[in-house]
Amino acid sequence: MFDSLYKWFWWDKLWLPAELSWADLEDKEGRVYAKASHLYVTVPYAFCFLLVRYLFERWIAAPLAISAGIRHRVHLRVEHNPILELFYTTHSRNPLQVKK
Repeated sequence: MFDSLYKWFWWDKLWLPAELSWADLEDKEGRVYAKASHLYVTVPYAFCFLLVRYLFERWIAAPLAISAGIRHRVHLRVEHNPILELFYTTHSRNPLQVKK
């Protein structure tokens, strides 16, 4: 079952143009084509970029923001307002429920 799934996943009609097959992309006559295994190098690069971003935000961007007077926003909780809730449920196009 795994073999048939593998063959279906790498079916040349699924990935390549109609006139091309996987055999056409094999290395020959001094030409070297890209392989799917070459994409594995992107995973370490992604982790390196995440680390660089974290370090930049932690050690450069945050101190610069503090020195510029930018503060971290604190979102306040809004109190429940029954008058506004009643207006929303009675005048809204798609109220979730009507409170009476």
